[in-house]
Amino acid sequence: MIAFSTLIQAVLSPFIIAARSSRGSFDSYDDWAIVLGAFLIVIVILIVFYVVCAIFYMKLFAKANVPAWKAWVPVVNSWKFLELGGYPGALCLLSLAGFIPFIGWAGEIVALVFFCLAAYQIGLKLSKDGVWVVLYIFLSIVWLGIVALDRSTWNDSLGKPARGPERPPTWPPYGGGSPTGVNYYSYTSGQGGGYGGGPSAGGSYGSYPSYPTTSGGYGASAVTDPYGEGQYAGYKPPPPPLAPLPPQSS
Repeated sequence: MIAFSTLIQAVLSPFIIAARSSRGSFDSYDDWAIVLGAFLIVIVILIVFYVVCAIFYMKLFAKANVPAWKAWVPVVNSWKFLELGGYPGALCLLSLAGFIPFIGWAGEIVALVFFCLAAYQIGLKLSKDGVWVVLYIFLSIVWLGIVALDRSTWNDSLGKPARGPERPPTWPPYGGGSPTGVNYYSYTSGQGGGYGGGPSAGGSYGSYPSYPTTSGGYGASAVTDPYGEGQYAGYKPPPPPLAPLPPQSS
């Protein structure tokens, strides 16, 4: 995003020109009062703009498992935004080049290009079409609000892999399974899975436990109880009924 220095210059320029054109000079207290009032208005607008952007960043970072405090720290939020798009976060420092005379605009343009590329990659990871980057180019805060507040989920397997110490999710948390083929919501039988159980041979997360491989039948020996209740024996038939007693002679 463009540095605040350029934004302040763009907003203050009309006030400075108006003050100069009204009297032909710029040395009276009234002229300075106009500029000072305009400067305060710009500061208030920038503070409101920054708070709104920080809230949107916080919502977006939550989808990528990034701590919320990084959304409120200047430079750090832009740094993390570039890393989520798969680019070095240090490139955001080029947006501060507006303070360098004559060549500052070149650094801001380079930074803006990489921010657009990062926005394109982030949009892909949130299941957005590539054309959404056009909205970021013209109305970045609107784009940021949409991707931050909608119901999309982060899938880092789409697009350029994110950088940084955090590990964004690589599959949606609801439905669809994971890229590794493990369906966390299946009910297939496996060895000792159970609801919420860990992965095991022949099963998956959330699977039912398998039935014993040795079926208990008539007179079968004890087999292991898959439900963890110890040993149980196979089905044993009840004893045969007693033979009727012979009639007694009187």
